[in-house]
Amino acid sequence: MLKNYFTIAIRNFWKQKIFSLINVSGLAIGISAALVIYLLVQFEFSFEKFRKDNDRIYRVTTDRTLPGESVIKNSGVPMPVPEAVRTDLAGIETATHFVTTYTTNVSVPAAGSQSPAEFKNQKDIIYADEYYFSIFESDWVAGSKQTALKDPYQLVLTEERAKTYFGNLPANEIIGRRITYDDSITTTVAGIIKDQTEKATDFRFKEFISLATVMSTGLKDRFGGDDWGNISSVSQLFIKLKKGARPEQFDAQLVALREKYRDKKEQAKDDAKHNLQSLNSIHFNTNYGSFDNGRQAHKPTLYGLLAVCFVPFVIGVYKLH
Repeated sequence: MLKNYFTIAIRNFWKQKIFSLINVSGLAIGISAALVIYLLVQFEFSFEKFRKDNDRIYRVTTDRTLPGESVIKNSGVPMPVPEAVRTDLAGIETATHFVTTYTTNVSVPAAGSQSPAEFKNQKDIIYADEYYFSIFESDWVAGSKQTALKDPYQLVLTEERAKTYFGNLPANEIIGRRITYDDSITTTVAGIIKDQTEKATDFRFKEFISLATVMSTGLKDRFGGDDWGNISSVSQLFIKLKKGARPEQFDAQLVALREKYRDKKEQAKDDAKHNLQSLNSIHFNTNYGSFDNGRQAHKPTLYGLLAVCFVPFVIGVYKLH
């Protein structure tokens, strides 16, 4: 019987070649369009899903309620919060603190008496502590995540950025080379990691200067110093919860943390409250944003696209009949 169906279908196709060709083409286009839309939506929903234990990683954010105004949501925390979180909060496996930058001028010394190579307005540069790569794991080409960002003036580069500064020099020969930032901070390359350009992530940083550099220079005051009232989105704190720990159990702990360390004179007017934001929501939550106003996705739009992707497919099938 199945053979008869195929025989009849082939006969009908040859009897109405043009009409059948139009219908088959319509179905092919419909399926192709639906597939492209589906892959696009799938990509957006896959952000950060490749990371190990991504469901246990959270960003600590800050909400402020000012008199006569609505709640102001900030993705950052005051500079002293990360260390207090590490020492006081129970249920945390590890925490990492990093400070984002906007644009930075970079100078790479040349051999001999030649002038250094200058790179203006470089982006994707952050100051990160030694725990960064324990949470946001990377593949290392040279150096070690255990030591690469532990001391002041250490630097980790991605392969792409290393090639920008040092050409085709082998990775092991780049280790130990120096790079100067904004004519004032001279760092030493301590590690090189593989690029993550093909992965679905908002963490597209390419240069990592040790956060210890900030803490041992005047940069610390520039970013807020030890002031619990100075809240800036450049100061980012991420924590990884222990297995079995739930984010809601940290609400009271975060309140107690501010009460413990906030200046007693300032506590009466303290309008800040810290919250946990899941790593997997960063790509979609426009209230807090990602980094440097990076691109974010709108979930309702994605769900709408999923619904729309079936329309050309259904039309194509209908025309085939």
